Amino acid sequence: SGLCMPEIAAMGALERLDMMLNDSMYGVLFRDINMYRTFTDQSFSRMINAAADIIINTGEDNYLTTSDAVEKANTVLVSQLINERFAYNAGMPARLMGLGHAFEMNPEIKNGFLMEYAQAIMAREIFPEHPLKYMPPTKFMTGDIFKGYAMNTMFNFISKAAGQGIELLGMLTEAIHTPYLQDRYLAIENALYVHNAIADCANEIEFKKDGIIKDSDAPKSANIKVGDPDRLPDGMGNATIDFGASRDEIFRIFIQLMQREGKDKPEWLFVVDHAGKTDEVLKDLGDKVGPHLDGLDFVMIDMGDPMAEKIINGKMPVYAK
Repeated sequence: SGLCMPEIAAMGALERLDMMLNDSMYGVLFRDINMYRTFTDQSFSRMINAAADIIINTGEDNYLTTSDAVEKANTVLVSQLINERFAYNAGMPARLMGLGHAFEMNPEIKNGFLMEYAQAIMAREIFPEHPLKYMPPTKFMTGDIFKGYAMNTMFNFISKAAGQGIELLGMLTEAIHTPYLQDRYLAIENALYVHNAIADCANEIEFKKDGIIKDSDAPKSANIKVGDPDRLPDGMGNATIDFGASRDEIFRIFIQLMQREGKDKPEWLFVVDHAGKTDEVLKDLGDKVGPHLDGLDFVMIDMGDPMAEKIINGKMPVYAK
């Protein structure tokens, strides 16, 4: 149940289910259920699921079926992070968190497939240990079974190529009727064909820097200004030092203030010299310095970035081993 009822979780545990739907906010956002009851229930039910070693599936796909999947894509990531934190608080390990998202962009959008691919890769990079739940297209399925089957094939490609852990298969008769047994058979055959045909595709592909999929957020000298801040917000310096000292793979951290063309506010720019995984370092750095950003956004770049040496030339690091 998406309503996260402990009674349902207990029944699932007794019946030794492998997976159960369990979204911490679905009842509040989509069913207008009292949030005190919902947040209490989700915590208790996830304790039961964790004890029973049951994988949960969260319902971020609902955001994309009720609003524009491009314009509101950010809501999916926010919900994933909230669901993750509530699950951790309930004692659930990452391997049991099937955080959700979906292939729900309008098929008429130019390069929509590349945008869907980028979203799926981003989710996998941010949550490397989680068995992500990937939902098939439903919102723009019209009853044209041939186009629907083609959309499901592209969905299957992304699911495999972007390493999604739990794939819910699309039905070619979506929007017509409840799928028949043969509809489900065709969905399975489609997925098996695609998964086998591109089994090692992810290991063979590299994306062009600053392309549609890998649109780097690193600053470009032509349209930014970078300089020393007059001061660091209270707590930012200490939080940065604590972060660097707590990780063996962090060597130096520089902090600059950056103003990009077209941005109303400046941003904090962290240049980090490290030997770890960039996505993990970025996430953990954000957790540490997030409360001290004074309402500004922040960007992190590695020492390997072409701009890094120019930015830190003559600067003193806030942290150095």
